[in-house]
Amino acid sequence: MPLVNVDSVSLSYPCPHSNTEFLNVLKDTSFEIGDGEFVTLLGPTGCGKTSLLRIVAGLVKPSSGQVLVGGQRVSDPSPIAAYVFQQIALIPWRTVQRNVELALEMRHHRRMSVADHSRAREITLIRFLAECSSVLALHVRW
Repeated sequence: MPLVNVDSVSLSYPCPHSNTEFLNVLKDTSFEIGDGEFVTLLGPTGCGKTSLLRIVAGLVKPSSGQVLVGGQRVSDPSPIAAYVFQQIALIPWRTVQRNVELALEMRHHRRMSVADHSRAREITLIRFLAECSSVLALHVRW
């Protein structure tokens, strides 16, 4: 069983100046990601990379299709997935890693464990690599 299964996912938004037309951002997108795989989404601006990542993270619901993570249908944000937004949303006096750790602290409402610090370093490295190569990267590990 794949760790992540994106099955026939489509996403459409209503066009702002029309009651009948829709902008198709994603159409029948399908792929699988195995445990431990590192996946990079490449494409021009506006092709749906961020929209797809938001769907996989449970932040946006697809117009059709489904996403399964660990065999469970994604319908809401999940505590097992980490997502770093493209927009600058950092607390300026904290390092990038400390900003990532803040999100983990808030999610668990407790002090950070050694495993949490390790996960934060991993997320920070993934974000750094994504910035350096101007691509979005999604890394999911069970």
